[in-house]
Amino acid sequence: MTPSSRAALENTVFLAALADGFGVDLRNCAPDYIERSLERLRRKRQPENLLITLDKLIQGDIQVNEIIDQLTIGTSEFFRDVDAYEFLQNTILPSLDTYPSIKIWSAGCSDGRELISLCVLLNDSGLLDKTVIYASDLSAQATKQARAAIFDKRDIQEFANRYAQLSGRRSSTDFYVHDVDKGIFKRDLLANVVFVDHDLLSQTRLDVFHLILCRNVLIYYQNEAQTSIVNLLTASLVERGFLMLGKPETICSDQVRDQYKLINNDFRVFQRR
Repeated sequence: MTPSSRAALENTVFLAALADGFGVDLRNCAPDYIERSLERLRRKRQPENLLITLDKLIQGDIQVNEIIDQLTIGTSEFFRDVDAYEFLQNTILPSLDTYPSIKIWSAGCSDGRELISLCVLLNDSGLLDKTVIYASDLSAQATKQARAAIFDKRDIQEFANRYAQLSGRRSSTDFYVHDVDKGIFKRDLLANVVFVDHDLLSQTRLDVFHLILCRNVLIYYQNEAQTSIVNLLTASLVERGFLMLGKPETICSDQVRDQYKLINNDFRVFQRR
């Protein structure tokens, strides 16, 4: 058996065991993404192959959450695509302000950078106090990092630069405090955030929301799984609620797409009919 075929067999067995034994089914992820993730896991756990890792998982020597965290490392940025946040601030948030209270879901929140960006926009628009935000991710480590809201100096500089591009209404330093070489975002910024470990493929609805941000999450899944996730997001939106995807993403299924009006194609913003 060649090394590549051996690795492919290990991948198949490992993913099947995660799904059947631990209820974590990553087989619907985009093939390139999951293959890179499994190879990263191999390198991290050298000199083990995945079957040894699986045996340790079964024996309880390692925890399934540790494996999920290592397989689902997300990428995030503060104010990713500044022009999309300008559209959110100038067009979507004024519409949400017509409600007496607001519920927003940040689905796939990763380490919290986009969540914090959203909270800053809500604060600048005077909507933060009347908004409840659910922040969810498959990775428990990601939600833990998002809850802590601690970032290194380079990340804090990214936040300050992007906030300035957005014509921020306050000084960026109003939102965090320095601690040696770190920046810690102030707790009142996240006071109305509910953090949830959540699998979007579980079809578990967390609540009903006026706005859902699920940006650059669908790209990690195959088409059928993307449709399943969008079905869940749709079921979680109020009538005329807004769904915001990432720039490279769209709604695949014609049946689901018919339930939406496209508000902005550049920023992939949809409104439920």
